[in-house]
Amino acid sequence: MIRKQVSGSVKPRNGIVVKSSKSNKTVVIKKIMPIVEEGLYNAKVIDVEIVEPKMTKQGLTGRTRVGFRLEDGREIYSNLLLMWNKNYPAYQLITNVLGTFEDVDLDDLIGAEVRIEVKHNVTNDGVFANVVSVYSIDGLEKDEDYTESDNLEEYEDNKEFDQNAYDEIEC
Repeated sequence: MIRKQVSGSVKPRNGIVVKSSKSNKTVVIKKIMPIVEEGLYNAKVIDVEIVEPKMTKQGLTGRTRVGFRLEDGREIYSNLLLMWNKNYPAYQLITNVLGTFEDVDLDDLIGAEVRIEVKHNVTNDGVFANVVSVYSIDGLEKDEDYTESDNLEEYEDNKEFDQNAYDEIEC
């Protein structure tokens, strides 16, 4: 086995080392990363790990911590509840990327490109940016040419269809 001998100090990724020669102690001053503003962002999944479960109304619920890299290089990490429901970001992420929620390997999510919705949660501890929804970029690109007038036409068609179906029932 070959071992590489390294000298010097290790620099932390998220802070600055401050030393006190008098007390012979060091401390890391953490960098505060700017909070991601609320909005929709194209992002790439860069990290997925299972973390401690959380007690919810449904009982002890599994969670995963997912890291996303935005197009501008900023990163956002969010703890997502592993709930089998279309309203939960973990379910949205898994089904949009892998197509199923059953028998998945979370590592298969790494590298996936998605669109995320970020909302702020204000607590006594501060303001936190949370991923509240995950969308498929493929699905969004397919609907790029979809306009508001298309939406109005679809609404009118559905309204007419609903009225016709209602009229047929009445007969």
